[in-house]
Amino acid sequence: MASAICWKCFESKYLSEIVKHEGEREECSVCGEEHRSFTIEQLGELLERKLREHIRPGRELPVLGEGDDDHVYYEQQGDPLSYWVQEVLGQ
Repeated sequence: MASAICWKCFESKYLSEIVKHEGEREECSVCGEEHRSFTIEQLGELLERKLREHIRPGRELPVLGEGDDDHVYYEQQGDPLSYWVQEVLGQ
């Protein structure tokens, strides 16, 4: 059985409502009870859609090497993906 999380275990009311209405009854890996749930794969698909709708990759900006290193390299600006996943999940 795939790991799943039920609608009651989400802190995000938005995600909780989606899972409550669209999920299937499964045992929750968090609370151990059987409720409407999303598998980890289903949750990943939902998060990917929402993140693609609202978040864009940061710009890549040139950064000069330090000291004797005069090499120019590029660094992507912005928050890491983990920040946005936590922001969407609300936890």
